[in-house]
Amino acid sequence: MMKQKAHFNYGVSEDLQAQILELPYQGGEITMFILLPPFIEGALDTTVSRLTAETLRSNMEMMWPVDIDVQIPKFRIEESYKMKEKLSALGFDNLFNASAVNLNGFSDSGNLALKKALHKSFLEINEEGAEAAAATALFLFRSARPAEPPAFICNHPFMYVIYDHSQEIILFMGTFEHPRAVSASLDKKV
Repeated sequence: MMKQKAHFNYGVSEDLQAQILELPYQGGEITMFILLPPFIEGALDTTVSRLTAETLRSNMEMMWPVDIDVQIPKFRIEESYKMKEKLSALGFDNLFNASAVNLNGFSDSGNLALKKALHKSFLEINEEGAEAAAATALFLFRSARPAEPPAFICNHPFMYVIYDHSQEIILFMGTFEHPRAVSASLDKKV
């Protein structure tokens, strides 16, 4: 588990039925939100089904800075996607046709076209915190802020959202459903 006691934005969402913690990346424009529902059957599914851009935005506004103990499983998720078919289906098939595309701004040689398109991304939580890159516990809900938030311990399924504050968009999101299995075997990819 990655363990830290630090100053983070924290909140409790009645809409999403989850605690929310914001972990900033270096520079502060991009952050990871962790949505931790109670440890009961179906709670993660409920949180996922209620999450929209609007509910995330409104809950971001309700968070407050606190000193809190945080424990998150160390893990790395890595994915690669071949994008040629997807881009063609979206109407970008000319990118792959040298006689139809004009990419002269990228090269003066002319007849430049794409042969392949690949998207690769990763998310890693380790001892130093969270890192991401891409190319292309039960609790009570209250109407007032609790005096001291509980420790934020992700020892059961949770959701994560990578958010770009400057563009106000979700870059990446997913669920982590087996924290105990990862803590037992940290060298394996999840």
